[in-house]
Order: sequence, then structure tokens, then C-alpha cells
Amino acid sequence: MAAPPTKTLDNLDGIWTLNKRLSDPFDEVLALQGIGWILRKAIGMASTTEQVSQSKDEHGVEHITINQTITGGIKTTPEHRVHNDTWGEKYGDPIFGQSRSRHRRVRISSLKEDDSVEGLLKRGWAQDVIKADELIDGIVESLNHGWVARLACGFEEINGERRFVRRTVVTKGNQVRHIRMVYDFKGPLSNKQ
Repeated sequence: MAAPPTKTLDNLDGIWTLNKRLSDPFDEVLALQGIGWILRKAIGMASTTEQVSQSKDEHGVEHITINQTITGGIKTTPEHRVHNDTWGEKYGDPIFGQSRSRHRRVRISSLKEDDSVEGLLKRGWAQDVIKADELIDGIVESLNHGWVARLACGFEEINGERRFVRRTVVTKGNQVRHIRMVYDFKGPLSNKQ
């Protein structure tokens, strides 16, 4: 289902499922991240649901928590994103290994069109996102496998419908892979996380 107009980058609370039909294939990205063939195939066949909870603390710092469920028993680590543009402590993930990340809001107009990473993150957003000139931005650095993922979240118009989208560009040495993941809105959280 398309994202309702009440869903914005300031109100992402809810249940979102990955729409594999509208999303890019992610096998090449996972391979670059060091994920083995069997696990990549299992992930490719699985359904992914994310329960997203968004809030601000007493200092006005944004927090987004994502609890992900993947069919087939694939375990993931809950993501706790603190949008303060500082590197968080390292954490372990059963799929991606040891990583660290930092998250923030970024102005679309500040992204460089001619940059191999930022150029991919800058283009194609819905008019309301472009008008607001803001995206959710993150960087995840693998401490085991030597890759860096830059991601941007916003909304796009796809086939005439407004959709929540996460774009990710993964670099490892001089290799670059990118993916667009498109999500369906399934409804509100039953209990605020």
C-alpha cells in the first residue's frame, strides 16, 4: 500500500514491508558486503517487515528504532538510530558482522550531483521531499569486511503512488553498488515501541 499523506520523515511510525517487485535486486550489494551465496539467496526469497518507531528525546535529538522481521528464521539486530551526526558504538549483527554507524538529517541541496555516491542519493525524490529539502541520512561502516554504506531515506512517486524509499550506496575499495528499496505501508504499530 502506498504511504498515506500523514506519513512524512517526521512521522514514520508504523509497519512497513519491503516491496520486492518495486525494489532493486540486492544480490550484488550483499555480495559486496561479504554475504555468502546461500544466505543471499535466502534473503532474496524472504519477506521483510519493519516496525518503525520515531521519537525525540528531552534534548530534541531524533531517535528511530527499527525492529526487522525476516521470514525463514533469519535473525537481525534491532536498529537504534540516533540522529546526532556522531559515530555510535560498534555493534554486532549476525548477518553483517561488527559495524558502527552515524545518522542525521541532510539537506538535499547540500548533496553533490557529481559525486559518485551523493549524486545517486540526491535525485528522484517526491516533490514534497524536494520542497522540504531534507532527507534522513546515514553511514554504516563495516569493521570486519571493509565496506561503507551510505543511505538516504525519503519518499518517491512510483507508478503514481507515494512510497517510502531507502536508497543505499555501498562502496568497498573502488567498487560501488547501489540499491533502491521500496516499502509498502501496512498500518500503525499496535503498541508504541
